[in-house]
Order: sequence, then structure tokens, then C-alpha cells
Amino acid sequence: MVRPFLGEHGDRYLPVIWSFFFFIVISNLLGLVPFFDYLGHGGNTPTGSIYLTLALAVCSFFIYHGLGIKEQGFVPYLKNLFPRVPIFVLPILVVVELMAHIVRPAALAIRLFANMLAGHTMIATIIGFSAVWVNWLHWGAGISLISYLASVALTFLELLVAVIQAFVFAFLTTVFLAGAVHPEH
Repeated sequence: MVRPFLGEHGDRYLPVIWSFFFFIVISNLLGLVPFFDYLGHGGNTPTGSIYLTLALAVCSFFIYHGLGIKEQGFVPYLKNLFPRVPIFVLPILVVVELMAHIVRPAALAIRLFANMLAGHTMIATIIGFSAVWVNWLHWGAGISLISYLASVALTFLELLVAVIQAFVFAFLTTVFLAGAVHPEH
């Protein structure tokens, strides 16, 4: 994933990309372990907290901008943030580009947070059906069985989502890093 965007010298950025990936995937998977999901997180994965995902996104933001400045220098990096356009378009372009640089980490944080929170909420809701309906209906055992099977199926889906979300975060960080380090792309 790193070499197509950053080339051969991109290997030196691999530890930071791997750190993001493995931290997120381990955090996501810990939320699926019944004992660990209740340790201070209210029955959710650590990445189901907007504070953690926002902190990861802000770290990503400072890493790719910092490495871009380190590679190019401060003034050339600022010049490369904005494409060459006529001077009358520049004020609009500055606003749009600055908003884009704010939206990128926000999108990283919200995407990871929402996907991890949604999966756990779905599982809790389906298990809650079993607890509510078993006492009200004569065929509550059937609903309990269906709820159990659905929660098992969703747990396997959560395993897949846990890995995919870690990959997406690492992938987008790589894309943003490539844009900061190689402005010609």
C-alpha cells in the first residue's frame, strides 16, 4: 500500500503507517472480546469513542504535514499546498484548500468512530430484542434463537469491519502523506 503512493523511499514511512493500522485493528478487536469491551468504554470498542478517533486523526494530520515540511522545506511546502491559478481565483482556492485540510482529519475520525459504534450498537440492539420479547410472547424462545444467530453473524461481520476500518485509516493516511511529501502527484 505504501510503495505505489510513496515509491521506494516510502519504506521509511512504513512504521508510522503500520503503527496506525495495528493500533486501530487491535483496539477494534478488543471491543469484540466480552471482558475488554466493558473496561471504561461502556460496552464498546475503544475506537467507538470520538475522542480517540479524533486524537488519531489529529496525529495523522500533524504527521503528514510535518513530514511534508521536512521533505520540502516550509516555504516550498506552503507554495505546493495551492495549485498555480490566476490571481483572482486564489482567494477562493485558499479557502477551499484550507477547508479540505480540516475536513480530511475530520473524515478520518468520523468514519472510524461511526463504523465501530454502529456495529456494536446493532449487536446490542438485536440482543436486546431477545431480552424484551422473551417475557412478552409465548414464542419468545424463537425470537431469542433468531437474535442469538443474528448477533453471531453480526459479530463475524464486525471482525471484517474491524480490519477494513484499520486498513482504510492507514490507506487514507498514506494517500495524504503522499500528497504532502510528493506535491507533483
